[in-house]
Amino acid sequence: MLEDQSFNTPQRLNSLGYLINIAKTSVKIIKQFFFLIAYMIYKYRDILYSKYVWLIIVGLLLLVAIIAFINFRTFKYYVDQEAEEFVVQKGLISKSKVVIKFANILQVNITQNVVQKVLSLYGLTLDTAGSDKVEVDLYALDGFHATELKKLLLSKIHGESQGRPYEDKEILTPKASSEITVLSLPSKNILLVSLFSNYRQGLALFVAFLGTMFQHLKDAIETFDLSDEDINTAAVEEFAVGSMVVFIFLMACGLISIPFIINIFRYYIKYYNFTIVKNASGNFSMQYGLANKVNTIFNSEKIQVITFKRNQIVKRLGLGILSLKQLVRNDSKEDKSTVEMPGIAFSDRDQVYEMAFNDAVFQEYQILKPKIGLLINRLLKMIGVFVAIYLIIIFFEVDNSLLYPFLGIGIMVITLYNYLYYASYRLLYNDNFLIKRDGVWNEKEIVIPMTRLQSVEVSQTIFQKTSGTANLHLSTAASEQIQFIFFAQEQVNQLSNYLLFIVEK
Repeated sequence: MLEDQSFNTPQRLNSLGYLINIAKTSVKIIKQFFFLIAYMIYKYRDILYSKYVWLIIVGLLLLVAIIAFINFRTFKYYVDQEAEEFVVQKGLISKSKVVIKFANILQVNITQNVVQKVLSLYGLTLDTAGSDKVEVDLYALDGFHATELKKLLLSKIHGESQGRPYEDKEILTPKASSEITVLSLPSKNILLVSLFSNYRQGLALFVAFLGTMFQHLKDAIETFDLSDEDINTAAVEEFAVGSMVVFIFLMACGLISIPFIINIFRYYIKYYNFTIVKNASGNFSMQYGLANKVNTIFNSEKIQVITFKRNQIVKRLGLGILSLKQLVRNDSKEDKSTVEMPGIAFSDRDQVYEMAFNDAVFQEYQILKPKIGLLINRLLKMIGVFVAIYLIIIFFEVDNSLLYPFLGIGIMVITLYNYLYYASYRLLYNDNFLIKRDGVWNEKEIVIPMTRLQSVEVSQTIFQKTSGTANLHLSTAASEQIQFIFFAQEQVNQLSNYLLFIVEK
């Protein structure tokens, strides 16, 4: 077999990888000297017409080509099966050797960006437990070698027999008889979710983007030594005043459209052509991506919590977003611990649950409703906020002619919202799972397998003692904190005792 022989000896990447290395080296240099180059062009534009400058540019290009060639030729990788290690060697003068134990590999990903697609190449990356970055990036493998190397590494990670027969078909096109296509998300569904969900997060990212751009603009002004006289001229002021209406209109359009555009990149482009398969070892294999194609496998045993969320618009379309929270061994990997499936149909939700936990989630379950104390608690907090607003207005002697209508409308709206939240708040459980449901406009369902719990805690405030209610706090190995509040104390105690028995067992 190929994995028994070829990967045991040090070998180089595909020869076309040299072109990719040139591009990577050029990008690194441009990123490091971008502001210097921009400053020189701004201050000394005439140098662009000098032949010496172009000779320097040609020399730099040759230098980049030489550096890229050295990096490419000295980059070698192999599998040390006796030591159970994956090894990467690189460098000519300053040599380095990266050694990764099979036991420390969290994920094996096959990726393909735009440049790799043009060259018909793939990249294979390894995420490990000991670093917050990708330690190994084999950026130039043909499809066959990428597939066979991934099969080999996965067999070592999951402790499968080396002699186990594999299908000849590639993981890149997961249709082998040993793999079952569990789910394929239509591009239309992903697009709809991109347009009609998470607009608040998109708006927050847009505001953060504006703040970052403002800081870069400020730095650029300081770098280029622009004085107030250079900026605040009479012509600029006149233009600004005359364009104020247009500016406000464009900003309003931006605030409305930018979050949707951000979501297009977050969901549609990232998760385009999303396909999930389940292999013989019981792991997820997911392939997705438009500009950057990804093929990755997640061990179902590492999944700690699953969240299914949707707003009322997406709900009417029968869609939602399903998120899998995985166990990571390093806090720096926290941002990689969640995998999202946007545009999943509600009818496919239970199928993914069963695939993740190898058991039916909604089987002979019981439903617990919170006590009225939950609604009272939220209303008291609401009243406190409105009282604080009222006191601030009185303190600053603000005209309160519209204060009372505003407070009245606000109290009615928030009271209705709190009641709907209380009415939708539910705790579902059976012998193996806990499910939390809540939300008004944005509905959320959290599924927690009892076997993944790490701690169980019961709390009770003074107010709850008089009403006979208590709170249940749960945590998983993935640092996920889930709480169920204002349920009957007797029910909480019974459930917590059973959960403690499961945890200790």
